[in-house]
Amino acid sequence: MSHQSGIRTSQELADLFVTAVAGGNLRVIRVSIVSESLIPDGTAEVSGSWETDFSKIQDFLEEKKPAYIIYRLDTKSSAGDYEWLFLAYVPDNAKVRDKMLYASTRATLTKELGDYRFVDSMYGSTTEEFTLEGYRKHLQHQKADAPLTEREKELNEVRAAEASTNVYSSSARRSHAAGVSFPTANDAIQALKNLGQTY
Repeated sequence: MSHQSGIRTSQELADLFVTAVAGGNLRVIRVSIVSESLIPDGTAEVSGSWETDFSKIQDFLEEKKPAYIIYRLDTKSSAGDYEWLFLAYVPDNAKVRDKMLYASTRATLTKELGDYRFVDSMYGSTTEEFTLEGYRKHLQHQKADAPLTEREKELNEVRAAEASTNVYSSSARRSHAAGVSFPTANDAIQALKNLGQTY
């Protein structure tokens, strides 16, 4: 559970985001914390596809200054509004106070702008993470299976082996349980008849 900082979205940012959602002409909105308020701190307009415009994010990242980036995709929600990415850039060499403020305020920002508008969020500490290649790696990482311990891997292998053995055993029993075909000696047939008469 994260702690909240008490910092709120400024009316200026709220109005800008509403306009960006309605108009669709803004690709990037940089958000900074200034005087205990979340304010817009730079924008970039759409000039190409979301993929070709992704490099514009680099213009808003500074070496020691955290920032939130709100990035518009080209896809639209079922309501017909553009979908957005929420990017939180907090460099390792930023001031500790700034790191804490940005970490404790990101949930407030997305909540106040509307969580449902953001289809993905990404957090990083280097500018390289906020390239198109970095974002694609982020997407691949999300799709990857969760890492397993050696014990969990062994258990999964045992379960898979048991499942395949049970399937084979069940089908083998069903297909071969009806009878056994091999020649029977006359002495054995007579012994079975005698056995049947005594019981």
